Amino acid sequence: PPRDTFGPLATQVAMGRQGSGKGASGRRIFLCFWLSVLFAALGVAGLWLWFGSGIAKGKKVHGTAGFTLGEVLGLAGGFYACPLAVVLYLTTSGLFLTKPCTSHCLKVSLLSLNLLIFIGLAAFGAFLAKDVLRCALIFCAADSVVTMNGYYGSLGLALLLPTSVLSLSSLVTLVRTLSNPMRKEAEDEEQDCWASEDDEMSSEGSNSTSSASQSDANLKHGGRRARSWRRLARRRERCRKFAGLMLAVVVLPLLLLLTAMLPNSFQKFEPHALARNMADSVPTAEFPDAWMVTWKVKLSDEVILKFFPDTLIFYGFLEGLALVAVASSLCPKLQRQWGRDLVWGYTVGEGLTLGAFAAMLVLWLTYWLHDHNFHSGTHPGLNTLTERVARTFGLTASLFLALALLPASKKSLWLSALGISWERGLWVHRALGFASIVCMAMHVLTFWIRYAQLGTLAHDACIVPPFYQKGLSSAAKYDNFTISVAMLVGFPSLLFFGVFAPFVRHMRWELFKYTHYMFLVLIPMVLMHGQNAWYFMIGGVAFWLVDIGIRQSSASSFVRILSAKAHHVEGGVTELRLSAASVEFGQFAWINVPAVSTLEWHPFSIASAPQDGPVRLCIKSMGTGTWTQRLLELVEERGRDIAVQFDGPYGLPPAFLSHDALLLLAGGIGITGVLSSFRALALAAESATSPGASGLGRLKFVQLVWSVRSRALLDLAAASLRECVDAAAAREPETGVQFSVKAFVTGDEGDLGELFDGVAVSRGRPSWDGIYGKLCDASGKDPSILVQACGPVSFVESSETATSKYNSKRRQIVFESKAFRF
Repeated sequence: PPRDTFGPLATQVAMGRQGSGKGASGRRIFLCFWLSVLFAALGVAGLWLWFGSGIAKGKKVHGTAGFTLGEVLGLAGGFYACPLAVVLYLTTSGLFLTKPCTSHCLKVSLLSLNLLIFIGLAAFGAFLAKDVLRCALIFCAADSVVTMNGYYGSLGLALLLPTSVLSLSSLVTLVRTLSNPMRKEAEDEEQDCWASEDDEMSSEGSNSTSSASQSDANLKHGGRRARSWRRLARRRERCRKFAGLMLAVVVLPLLLLLTAMLPNSFQKFEPHALARNMADSVPTAEFPDAWMVTWKVKLSDEVILKFFPDTLIFYGFLEGLALVAVASSLCPKLQRQWGRDLVWGYTVGEGLTLGAFAAMLVLWLTYWLHDHNFHSGTHPGLNTLTERVARTFGLTASLFLALALLPASKKSLWLSALGISWERGLWVHRALGFASIVCMAMHVLTFWIRYAQLGTLAHDACIVPPFYQKGLSSAAKYDNFTISVAMLVGFPSLLFFGVFAPFVRHMRWELFKYTHYMFLVLIPMVLMHGQNAWYFMIGGVAFWLVDIGIRQSSASSFVRILSAKAHHVEGGVTELRLSAASVEFGQFAWINVPAVSTLEWHPFSIASAPQDGPVRLCIKSMGTGTWTQRLLELVEERGRDIAVQFDGPYGLPPAFLSHDALLLLAGGIGITGVLSSFRALALAAESATSPGASGLGRLKFVQLVWSVRSRALLDLAAASLRECVDAAAAREPETGVQFSVKAFVTGDEGDLGELFDGVAVSRGRPSWDGIYGKLCDASGKDPSILVQACGPVSFVESSETATSKYNSKRRQIVFESKAFRF
């Protein structure tokens, strides 16, 4: 997990920290609520000011821009304040719902209020867009009454979409809360108190094994889950096929059809303009010598579908990915071939995807630079070389931003279809986001060159309204207000994402995360400023809204801390046992502890197996003043009397069924990233009576290698590892699967002793040659070995280098790093 960032003073200032008592949590909720009210009022006031402008009313006086600096500042202020108000209100709601002292009646009341608020906002959005909704966007008649403009319809649709998702999320949370009455929660609380006390008694003396009764309980609780792993794997494959087919057959064709029917400009979202656009054949979208031209399909005199080359290029690329995902799910052999290493650490599938992306980008640039006739040739100045390059940079920024939105959702059809988890595709989001920012910067710079050619650079570079296209000799100002808003939003975005983010992402993670919320302002601005940006971004925005609705419902559910312990090893480790549960092993979750920080969420690996029931987290302190250190101090002070929010679990289990051996490598606290897998497989082996009943597939060896700096850290999981090895060894004759543990200490002097009976602790670093060599020899002829590593960067890199050394055509070793960085 990323290091925490804020020191004590900075955190108190930025997060409003008032101490660790219960009163401080209440003050934070109170502060967040009133801040959300304040920003909502500012946002509404700003939008009200803008809609009073001449251009918004459709009463622009000839020779003027139709808006003043104050009015466009009001619009930009609404863009900034409204998303911030929603974020703060949702934070307030989540904090209140997860407070242990919040009664069931208050929870139901708050959720009902949330539902009414979001339904009311959705109804208001529907009212603003009533004219276009009345004809369902695509059935508007050409003789419709010409309304003022499409601003109200666009604003209404933009408000209706997110509030509908939040309304549904609030309804689901309300129904879930009503199905768990207060009396049942109290009974569960009492049972959990006894369970946590038993846990604390049985865990005294960490070098001893767990009690036999607890082990039997684990087996009884988790045996059915272990035997159902094959069913879970088959269900994942079915979900993958379904997601791929939905994307290829339903979602992508539907989005492409909408782009062929609806206008690219938000100003045309009024009935008369919609009908006129649908019947327009757009004869001058490209130059006469264009290589790519618009494909027009005439269904009737009133309906002409226009498939523009840019939309065909974009959705054709996505359609190809969806079809490849479907083919991979239908043909496992093809999937294994695409998973083989190619060059520079990339797989065959990743190489083919990058090749397809490069081809798409070449076609995209060719169309905009060579083929497209901007504004249908009505303004010759728009088609100068400088202007075309500047506009192409802006359109390419929209393309990259639209693609960057797809891997941003933690749960979506794309992740299911491609068979990857969110954290494994995050590098794509970072790369595309960086490319988008670069193109935005070049869009600005090349337009400044264009302003210099027009002689308006000194004015138009930073003053609104601009003279652009009018020239300094004209008294008139340019009436495209979206340029002014783009300046007010785009320049801070370039600062946060382009200059600030790369330097603080690893050193100041939380600061990076909070500034990253600037995308809530940037996306609406791009949709408004870019004439056709919604053609490409609507899918990613919809996926993200659905994902955020699911996560909001999950994070608002009450999760109890069943036990909390502070271990003073290697700077301190906090162990939490939560009432949440995981179905798969090898996952992680995000948690928020309001008593430590109101807004900070941190990801941690789940160290327990699904058979264990409640989720266990082991959180290492990262030093004085960090979030993890304050959590450790809070647990020492208050024990388990702490409120917590839980978002997850996320991630996919290792695909071990098709491998002969599984090698789990852990460095330091990285044991939490692989312990869940080791425990789950060992307990599954113990519950089996035959090799086929274990659910372990072809596995013959499961080995865990753990390297630590301090001998004391080994005691944190010694009892758990001993239980696993003993449990699996008892069934080894029936299952044929051998489990083993190797432990290494690099720092301490003196006698290291044994981890547990029969497992010695070695001094020094692991010898990868010895570990890989012995495992390859024991795995038989032409083995297939899966390696997962979690720990410090140097530890993971050295183990990956050893994997490459032993990998060959006859011996396939698949390496996966669980030490991802956000």
